[in-house]
Amino acid sequence: MNINATLIIQLISFLILVGLLAKYLYKPLTEFLDKRAEQVQQVIDEAKNDQQEARKNLDISKARLDEVRDEILQLKAEADKQVDYHKRQIVDEAKKEAGHIVSRSKEEIEKQAREAREEIKKQVGDLSVDIARKIIEKELDIKDHEHIIRNAIEGIKKN
Repeated sequence: MNINATLIIQLISFLILVGLLAKYLYKPLTEFLDKRAEQVQQVIDEAKNDQQEARKNLDISKARLDEVRDEILQLKAEADKQVDYHKRQIVDEAKKEAGHIVSRSKEEIEKQAREAREEIKKQVGDLSVDIARKIIEKELDIKDHEHIIRNAIEGIKKN
């Protein structure tokens, strides 16, 4: 019976140990695990909230980025219009200036042509006088003299 009594004592000791563990260890352990589960659930909930907030912020950022992109495209289009406008103004001014230069050049050419004609007429007149003097010196007859004068006058009229 010795074995039976030892077995019963061991069984009673084991039951007392289990009872003590249940009373002093099981309850605090389950409370600790419940608290830990709550904390984990809170962290998960916070992570989900943060994720939703991050998605909202991402959507807001994308919308703002689209707005900024549109503004940039608008500014670029406006800048292109201004560049085209200024380019046209510069070309128009250059054309006007070129027109003025051409007209001044034409006037200068015409002035020089008039002066050249006048100089030629003067030289023709001087030559006519020299020719006439030489002819007179050679004693031409009246017919030759008239013919030379008429040719000189016609030459002067043509110029």
